[in-house]
Amino acid sequence: SRLSRAQVNYRNNAYYKAAKELYKDEKTVDDIISDLEEDMNYSLTDDGFFDYVPFKRYIERRVKSYGNGFYGWNGLKYFLFEYELDLMKARGIPKISWKYFIKNDRDKVSIEHIYPQTPDKDCWKKVFEGLTEDTLGNLLPLSMNINSSLQNDCFEEKKRIRRDSRGKTIRNGYQNGSYSELDVAQIEKWTPVEIEKRGIRLLDFMERRWKIKLADETKKIDILRLNWLSN
Repeated sequence: SRLSRAQVNYRNNAYYKAAKELYKDEKTVDDIISDLEEDMNYSLTDDGFFDYVPFKRYIERRVKSYGNGFYGWNGLKYFLFEYELDLMKARGIPKISWKYFIKNDRDKVSIEHIYPQTPDKDCWKKVFEGLTEDTLGNLLPLSMNINSSLQNDCFEEKKRIRRDSRGKTIRNGYQNGSYSELDVAQIEKWTPVEIEKRGIRLLDFMERRWKIKLADETKKIDILRLNWLSN
């Protein structure tokens, strides 16, 4: 529903009926699963891949109307939170709480544009000519509200933990943030190519987690709206 842009009440009656049939032992769990999978075929192409076109058009409308692309996707926080949990598996200690992630409180979690919305420093201008909109690989969940302090800083500064002369931390960077931040902090330079690579990694995760097929890498680049990079 998040990707196909179906309404949240899509086929409610059919699903209520399925729950009733299951409860009354009129159908088995396997029967219900088969029925629901068949019912969701509208979201697939003839060759069995997920039909991403409605989602791409939704992102395009966000760009045209609001200028925020993936940043305005109403499933963004949910998806990035699931990715954060996946990165956490090897360590086991959460760095982001969902209850804070969905709040608007000033000191809670926010979404960071790694390449900033107003790139007024030369470190960005030199390598990002041509990138004018939000794309998935450039969006990062912060474990705390450091967005206001990082803002348009160069990538090296965004990654770095800043300390005073006594070694006390006065500003956190990606190197002391969420698992998603730590993942990005390992990258040497932030370029359009790195944005594309991370976007593809996120879509690869989406395929595994949401059990859908998005076809080949070319289609994923199309979803990310980064076709211009290969031109």
